[in-house]
Formats: sequence, C-alpha cells, structure tokens
Amino acid sequence: MLPVAKADINAAAKWIRQNDSLEKAKVWVNEINDAVASLNTFPARCALAAIDDAFEEEIRQLLYGKGKGVYRILFTIQD
Repeated sequence: MLPVAKADINAAAKWIRQNDSLEKAKVWVNEINDAVASLNTFPARCALAAIDDAFEEEIRQLLYGKGKGVYRILFTIQD
C-alpha cells in the first residue's frame, strides 16, 4: 500500500473518530485494510476505473462500504 493511501485511510479514520466514535473508527480501519488485503487474491475481479483511459497502465477500482459511506480504492496490478 502506498503512503498516500495510508494517509487517506488515517484521515478518514480521524474524521470518523471525531464525528462518531473511536470504536467505529477502529472497526472501519480494520475492515478497509481487510478489503485492501483481499486484492492479493484475484485483483482482476475488480472493474476498470473510469479514469483508466487517462493512464498507460490499467487502473482498477474496488468499492468498499455502503450507501453514502462508499470509498473507492484505486490500484494497479503488478507482477
């Protein structure tokens, strides 16, 4: 995971902690980290992102969450 992704996760967790609860922030961090880790197994299951055409390499996305709390995880597949 890139440092910018970790920083984004930390910023979102901070917002959840400040606007909801520490417990919900901890659960959210664990679940999104599990979602990212799931990409180690068959990452090609995820669709190409809408921005894929702007790059030479494939940009895929994994959507995590429900309702208004959906987060888009962008990634590439490297050998």
